[in-house]
Amino acid sequence: MSEVSRMAFNISAVLFDFWNTLFIPQVDPVTYWRLRAEYVREALESFGYSYSTEDVLNALRHTRKVCDVIRKFGNREISVYGEVAAALHFLGIESLDEKLVSEVSKSYARPFIETPKPDEDAELVLSTIKEERGLKTGIISNTMFSWANRELLRKYNLQKYFDVLIFSDEMGRLKPDPVIFRAALSRLGVNAENAIMVGDEPADVIGARAVGMRPILVARSGVNAPTKDVIVVRSLKEVLEYI
Repeated sequence: MSEVSRMAFNISAVLFDFWNTLFIPQVDPVTYWRLRAEYVREALESFGYSYSTEDVLNALRHTRKVCDVIRKFGNREISVYGEVAAALHFLGIESLDEKLVSEVSKSYARPFIETPKPDEDAELVLSTIKEERGLKTGIISNTMFSWANRELLRKYNLQKYFDVLIFSDEMGRLKPDPVIFRAALSRLGVNAENAIMVGDEPADVIGARAVGMRPILVARSGVNAPTKDVIVVRSLKEVLEYI
């Protein structure tokens, strides 16, 4: 763990990553993707297309690999509609229309909405930062379906704690691109040197550093990002010790 003392500067804002920082998956990746495949299969069946769950799962996995290559080398987000349209193409469905892609996309997102829960200390941390300490707050998240992120926030009544929500599918850019971090700072009206970024991945640390923000790395089960000159915490609640 990086030994960094309490942050000795004027903090105006705290920004958070979404997945595995504020919201924690409650099922393993294999179960998550099989649920997704089953939901998509059911949606396709309602449109008259018959596929096995395994066929759908293979198409989804193949599509994700291709889309992730594009994301990595173009640093551009691909929305759920684009990824789903590509998956349907790989399944051999040539006649794509907006209704089909839209409905299948909703099914694709269902495990994201249904399976995670907020970190056990999320509301305590957010209410302390926002209401007790009077700081500005926001989310910077790489996501292909920001509408699903917003639905999760509403589901657990956490949307009230945030002044700004920055999602990659709406920005067209992915963390760690500095553009997405600068957009959050601009909308909050704060300087980078007065802002903290809390996340669990290298993109959170690298992107924050690139614009002059102070990163805090949440590493619940181990270090998974650069830690030089970075505060590393083992729980979300521990973040409060540095704010």
